[in-house]
Amino acid sequence: MNDTFRAGLALFNAREFFDCHDVWEGLWMETQGPDRLFYQGMIQVAVGYYHAGNGNFKGAESQFSKALPKLASCLPAYGGIALEELIPIFEAHRSAFETLKHHDGATFDTADIPIIPIHA
Repeated sequence: MNDTFRAGLALFNAREFFDCHDVWEGLWMETQGPDRLFYQGMIQVAVGYYHAGNGNFKGAESQFSKALPKLASCLPAYGGIALEELIPIFEAHRSAFETLKHHDGATFDTADIPIIPIHA
């Protein structure tokens, strides 16, 4: 696992999604090939959770809808990340955001966001 990705993952797990996005975006811009698609999907998940935390469920649902096919192309795991375990959670959250975007004042419990293990 790349050190920059690991740093972004620590931010993700700390629920610092905007900062996580910034770290991973720099990595994504420097990367080619399959890693680029994986990083982009993870960035979109982070941005989606950022939007959800601000009550922008339309934006969250949109980001997750873009991220899921990218991450699904990297199954079952990528860079030490067990996508086969995370994707069902992300799909459930995308569905929740789809519902929540139709309800003014709705909230999303960030306790439902998975902690992604950081492997050495």
